[in-house]
Amino acid sequence: MYPGSKWRTYTPYLHLAVHGIGNNRWGKKAIEVGTRQGYSDQTCSEDVLRWFLNTLGSRLDDAVPGVEIVSNERFIGHQSFAHHRCGCPGYRGYGPNYNAVQLEISYTLRNEHREELVAVLSELVQEFHKSFGKEAAIGG
Repeated sequence: MYPGSKWRTYTPYLHLAVHGIGNNRWGKKAIEVGTRQGYSDQTCSEDVLRWFLNTLGSRLDDAVPGVEIVSNERFIGHQSFAHHRCGCPGYRGYGPNYNAVQLEISYTLRNEHREELVAVLSELVQEFHKSFGKEAAIGG
């Protein structure tokens, strides 16, 4: 938390919002990542988005080859996540350390590769804290 504020995060925090989409948008093995990039109220930093896309792609290539990853095309991330990061009238938000990523996962991918997806997303959360969290900041 920031000094003087009990609601702000003081170390980087990753919020994964996992949603489902049909196969007709991007195909049977697809994930859309939404972070509102390009808008004034983006839900995560550029560094976190770049890291997330690279790490997700790498982990999925090993676990479930052939997954298409699309970023901020149709499901760009819900504005409520931006409010949690940036604030809005009457609400200060958690601040720039709050990073939200909305994942829209195709029907076939989430039903036929559920265990692989859970493993990859779990690894991503752990990697995030090693790369961006308090441990990274103090050389842990």
